[in-house]
Amino acid sequence: MGRQLKDADELKLCIEFLEDAFVFTSPSNATSVVPGLRRFCEIFKIAGYDRYSKINRKFSELVIQQINRHKTVADYKEEGNFINSYLQTLSELSESESKKRYFSEIELHGHVIGLFLGGTDNIFSSLMWLFRLMCQHKDVQDKVYKELMEVVGKDGRVNYNERDRIPYTFAVVIEGQRHGSVMHFNTTRFASQDIPVQGYIIPKGTEIIANMWAIHHDPDYWDEPDAFRPERFLSADGKQFIKPTINFVPFSVGRRNCPGETIAWMEILHYFAETVKNFEIFTPPGLKPEFEIVNGLVARLVPQALCFRERKY
Repeated sequence: MGRQLKDADELKLCIEFLEDAFVFTSPSNATSVVPGLRRFCEIFKIAGYDRYSKINRKFSELVIQQINRHKTVADYKEEGNFINSYLQTLSELSESESKKRYFSEIELHGHVIGLFLGGTDNIFSSLMWLFRLMCQHKDVQDKVYKELMEVVGKDGRVNYNERDRIPYTFAVVIEGQRHGSVMHFNTTRFASQDIPVQGYIIPKGTEIIANMWAIHHDPDYWDEPDAFRPERFLSADGKQFIKPTINFVPFSVGRRNCPGETIAWMEILHYFAETVKNFEIFTPPGLKPEFEIVNGLVARLVPQALCFRERKY
């Protein structure tokens, strides 16, 4: 929303909204695939939807409040952030322009909520997968550290725009996304027309949810899909990163894919690289990394303690 929240109640509301959204908006829920079931649960206040509706409404009001502050409060209006950029674009459009259909404060409200959801749990869960994979594959962790020290150095910082200089590290990040597939399912889409698929017809208006985990683990597209192999995204000599094919869709695909995809890659690469560069990651003695997941909006790993030992270079 452009700035840190310092109000304890607002921060608590954001955390509660994230936790509840993780559970109640999962595409794997029955309420996501049975038409009208979610509304039924909300009306009759069952299955926890009375609580979720209340928190969702409060968070929605908070977002509207933040948008209004960016419109009226001088300090907010001067900040360079997504809300101000959107409002500026909106103010430059005339009522007659067709883009007005797609630019509105209602749309802005939805985008802010979407970016808030996608920019928190997704990043956190992606990093948790990578850290545990580094515990399981110490040889991979050592290679990442070696490359970072040779290319970036102890005092350097990883720049996403220069990711081609660290092909192995970036391949590890990409393979972590494929292997973990923290977004098991796509958000709901609708068929814009009748679609024939292998002798069946998907009628116009049908809700469609893509199984992205299945795409990332399909043996027709991936050799040994259950294995963690960063090399699948590298050239034969290991010196060049190979761009993933269309079968790699961690942030969905098409014109409505995740708008924060590039930001997500930047954050994941930065935090992962800086962590491996400065800390050796391992599990407590006698324990192995666990990969049991809790299904929700994002496939979170079950909490597990890891050890981070500062490197002495």
